[in-house]
Amino acid sequence: MKLIGKIIAVLLLRLNVPRDEVAQFTDQIERRKESGTVPEELKSRIMKERDSDKLGKWLKAAARTQSIEDFISKMDS
Repeated sequence: MKLIGKIIAVLLLRLNVPRDEVAQFTDQIERRKESGTVPEELKSRIMKERDSDKLGKWLKAAARTQSIEDFISKMDS
């Protein structure tokens, strides 16, 4: 869940959601279960994306994913 929280945080920040709201939301997610870290390459890819529709799709995928590999495959589909 921590990994999902971090992915969602990056997406929300990219969508210009205020940092305090992002922190509060992701804190609730991360308290459920510890996972890993978001790879720098993935974080960079998200931060470079300019298409808000694609970012929204990725946000929904992050909320439903079970692993980083699953999330990446959903990003590419």
